[in-house]
Parts: sequence; C-alpha cells; structure tokens
Amino acid sequence: MSRNKLISLFLIMLVIFTLFSGTKAFGILQDIDIFTKMRVFTEIVNNIKDYYVDEKNPVSLVDSAIQGMLKELDPHSVLLPPEKSKDMDERFQGFGGIGIWFRIINEKITITDVFKNGPCDKLGLERGDQIVKIEGESAIGIKLDEVAPKLKGLPGTNVKVHVNRPGWDEPKEFTIVREKIPPESISHVFMLDDEIGYIEMDKFSRTTVIELERALKSLEDQNMKKLILDLRRNPGGYLPISVGVADKFLPGGKKIVYTKGRTKNSFKEFYSSDRDTHKLLPMIILISESSASASEIVSGALQDWDRAMIIGTTSFGKALVQTPLLLTDDSRLLLTTARYYTPSGRCIQKNYEGKSKEEYYKSARDKDYNNEN
Repeated sequence: MSRNKLISLFLIMLVIFTLFSGTKAFGILQDIDIFTKMRVFTEIVNNIKDYYVDEKNPVSLVDSAIQGMLKELDPHSVLLPPEKSKDMDERFQGFGGIGIWFRIINEKITITDVFKNGPCDKLGLERGDQIVKIEGESAIGIKLDEVAPKLKGLPGTNVKVHVNRPGWDEPKEFTIVREKIPPESISHVFMLDDEIGYIEMDKFSRTTVIELERALKSLEDQNMKKLILDLRRNPGGYLPISVGVADKFLPGGKKIVYTKGRTKNSFKEFYSSDRDTHKLLPMIILISESSASASEIVSGALQDWDRAMIIGTTSFGKALVQTPLLLTDDSRLLLTTARYYTPSGRCIQKNYEGKSKEEYYKSARDKDYNNEN
C-alpha cells in the first residue's frame, strides 16, 4: 500500500474513532460494518486519482461525496464553507457594510430600506434607489449571491457606487464608507392611529429581544391599546431569541415551544416567565410565505394560547432545529438534531420527502424576501 493510501486510511480511522469515542464503538462498527465501507470509499478515491481517464482533484471528489451524504438527510442540514460560515456569524452579530435592505427587481439592486444612521442613510440614499454600478462595473443583471461580496467589507473601507433615482437625469456617484452594521432586526415602530401600534421585525438576531422591549415601551408611552406584529418576510433565527420574543406576550408558566429528536438531550421545553410580560393587549401577527423558523415559533405559540390572530398566507413550514458544529477547517456543519413543536403539539415542518431542494424552497424563493448589506 502506498504512503498516500496509508495516510488516507489513517485519517479515516481517526474520523471514525472521533465519531464513536465515548460510545460502544466496536459494537456499532461491527453491527453496521462502517469500517469496511470507509475503507472501500478510500480505495475508490485513490483509484480514481491514480487511474481515471481524466485528472480529478481528490479533495473535490470527497467534497462531492459529503454533499451527496447530506442530501440523504433533509434540506436544512448543510455544510457551510469557511467564508459562508463567517457570513452566518455576521448576520446575527453585525458586519461591515453600507446599511441597506435590498431586492433584485428588474435585474437591478433596488434599495427597499436603509438602516437609520447607517452609511447610506447619512448620504441621503433612500427606498427605491437603484444601484446600477459598483466600483465602475455595471451591476445590472447581477445575481443575488454576487451582491454581498461586492458591497460588504471591513469597516472603514470605501466602495464606490452609481445610484439611479426616478426623476434624476442620470445616475449619481457615491463613495460609501463601510461601517459596522449592528444586527438590528426591527425596522419600523409607529402608531397607525390613536390605538393601534405597529412593529415590523425583519429577523431574529442577537439584539432582537432588547429592541422589542424598547419598541413596546415606546408604543405603550403613546397609549397603545392594540398591536400589529409584522413578521412577513422574516426568515427566523436562533431558537432562544424566538422564546424571548414570545415571552413578552404571554403570562408566566406557559409553554412556548418544545423540541424533540433522537437523542435524550434533544428534548427541551421552553416556558414563559412573569419577568418580561407586557400588558396583554389584543394582537394581530402578519405572516407571509417566507416567514419561517423563529417567526413560526412565535406565531404558533401565541396562536395556541389565543393571544394573537394570525393573518396572511401560509408560512414557509420550517420546524427543524439546526445545531451549528464548527469543523477543523473553519467550515460549519448545520445539522438537524431535533424538530420543534408548538404548545399544542403541532409540528409545522412541511414535507420534504421525495422533493429536490429547489422544489422545497420554490414556494417562498424571491417572492417577498429582502436581503441586507
């Protein structure tokens, strides 16, 4: 056996030992014969590397095998490469950007909102403006996943954009200094009339519960008697944050959500407290097809306890709990470890069996989902 094959086999054995350490490893390995299968896998990779008619990168082959393995699980169990793993952290902790929400409309980056006191707000950019050039290159026809790498960057660095606005004779150039963008999740708070307060929550991030407390106190100071909580287009976020949000609107001791999976540690129950509860006013929650995950936890809990009327279209249907597992190369495995259930025992996860990932996401994709930078 060649040196390379011996090294590969050693690494496979090390992985197996790591996976099964602390369990009845040898019994499991004997039952499912995983050692033999992993050895065969290593032989196949090496044979392709040595004898296949075209030269293939063994690392790419292993990556493809990993992706194929994850496809056997569910649409939400994915491996994020290091750069996307970093983006995940930025989404919930803050990032260096220009401070806008946007959508691709008619092949153009269209600003749907600006972060208050953010870089674009300070320059006078506003909703409806279109970014047509980035660093002198046309941005018309740009793909959604190509926008963030061009607009995000280290705080203090510059990005030049050309912006078009209805009524302008031609686009104007702006030099935007990127700033640390806090993970603000509540974009609008105001009174619709003398009685009805309105809160629009775009996501569930690290600061959401603090922001919500501030928003509720502001509206209560204005004698709010009814509340509309807008969760349309809200794709969700961390489970504990959704519990904190629901806790504001329920009396103490009410079950908000529970999780259940294959392992003992996956069963958890979350209850409301008396500490954070606000006055129990009549509520309406607005949802849409891309309201998912944490949005559905809050909506389901308040609906089950008759605390809110739910209005809108059927939500996305995501009731799987992902555990982020950081790997040695700084990639991150988002592994489904449990399902969550509303207080009455409803699991709202929509069916994904026999569907491609494209089919699974089709109902909500690009319909009403905003992106941020």
